[in-house]
Amino acid sequence: MILDLENLSETESPEDLVEEMLGELDAIEVIFQELVQSKKEHGIDETIFCFYEGKDDFKYYPTRIRTWLELHSNNKSLFSKGCGNRDKVIKVYNKIKFDFEEIDDVSLYFIDRDFNKENNLGKRIYVTPCYAIENLYAKETVLEKFLESHIYINSKSIGKDLKDYCIIREYYVQNLFEKLTQIALINAWYSIQINKKIEDLKNGGEISLDLKKLKSLSDIKKSTSVEEFSEIDIEMLREITDNPYEVTEEEIELELRHIKGDILSNSRGKYIEEILIELYKKIIDETNLPTEFEIEKRSISLPIGKKNFKIHLMPFADTPECFRTYLKERIK
Repeated sequence: MILDLENLSETESPEDLVEEMLGELDAIEVIFQELVQSKKEHGIDETIFCFYEGKDDFKYYPTRIRTWLELHSNNKSLFSKGCGNRDKVIKVYNKIKFDFEEIDDVSLYFIDRDFNKENNLGKRIYVTPCYAIENLYAKETVLEKFLESHIYINSKSIGKDLKDYCIIREYYVQNLFEKLTQIALINAWYSIQINKKIEDLKNGGEISLDLKKLKSLSDIKKSTSVEEFSEIDIEMLREITDNPYEVTEEEIELELRHIKGDILSNSRGKYIEEILIELYKKIIDETNLPTEFEIEKRSISLPIGKKNFKIHLMPFADTPECFRTYLKERIK
C-alpha cells in the first residue's frame, strides 16, 4: 500500500500518529456507515459508488462520469464520497474489497499520481496520468474552450477575432512554459525529497522531513525573498526545507530531465494552479480593458480566484483517454 506522504505531518510524535490513525479509522467507518445506509435505502443495482480524494474532485469527476454513462445509455446514479486524501481512498478500496464485496464490482476510485514513481495499485484504482487534476486545467485546449465560451473566439476564427485569439494564446503558452521552466528545480527538489521519504518509511526510518515552506509558490517567495523563481538554487531550497535528505547533483540532474521531459504533466499541481490563476486574471483584465495586449475590447464578467477557479474551468478541463478506458473496464 502506498501512503499519502505529502499529507503526513513530519513532526508528529508517536502519540500524535496514533491519534491521527484512530481519526482516519473513524473517518473511514463514517464512510462505511453511509454506504450501508445508502444500500439499505437505495439498493446497489442502480448505483455506482465513487470515492475521491477531496472536495475539488467533485468539480471534475462526477460530471464526466455522468457524461460517459449517458453516452452508453446507462441510467445508474452515483454515490460520491470524498475520503480526505490519497491514502484514505486506498484504505477505503482495501476495506471494500475485503469487507463489502457486494459493491466491489460497482465501485470506482480516483487518486492523483503526485510524485510517486511507482503505481502498483492495479486497475481498480484510477490514477491521473499527470501529477494531479490541476494539470488537466492547464492545456492550451482549455484556454481555447474558455475563450470560445466567453468571448466567442477560437483557433478557427477569422480576421480580427483570429488575430486577437492568437495574441491571447501566445501570451498564455509563452508565460505558462516560462514559469514552469523557472520552477523546474523546485519540482525536482520536492519530488526527490518525497520519494526519499517514501523509501525511508518503507525501511522503517524515522521521518523528520518537513516541506511546509514549499507547499505553495507564494510560500517559497516569502521564505526566499526572491523576485524571480529562476534565482532559486539548491542551497536556498535546502535552507527552507526542515531536515532535508541529502541530494546529489546527479540525482538533481536526473529528476530535472524527468520533470522537463513533460513539464506540464510532471509539475506539482498546486504550483500550476497558482500560475493559471495569475495568467487567467491577466487575460480577463486585458480582455476587459486592453493595455498591453493589442486586442479588441470585450467583456468577461468573471472574477477569478482560488475559490472559484476550478468551477469556471471545469467544463473545459482535459479528459484523458485513460479515464474513459477505466470507466469502460470498470462499469458493466
